Amino acid sequence: MVSVEKTVGVLDLQGAVKEHLLALETLRIKVVSVKRPEDFNTLDGLIIPGGESTAIGRLICEQGLEEPLRTFHKEGKGVLGLPLQYR
Repeated sequence: MVSVEKTVGVLDLQGAVKEHLLALETLRIKVVSVKRPEDFNTLDGLIIPGGESTAIGRLICEQGLEEPLRTFHKEGKGVLGLPLQYR
């Protein structure tokens, strides 16, 4: 069986980002913090931590992440939005 390493990003704008990063690292998943449009280039999947939806939407636009996020999703890559903060 061939092992393929995947990289999962955690959108680092609000919410329990550190807790999500730690949980994925504990599972030995290659994980990165996503703050800039170019951060999407190396990802296979993305987690959006829970928080206040109006704020996260505004922050995504302010940071220039709206189009990279749309493109990422249209490419068929996995996006998981969590409705509550993980603590």
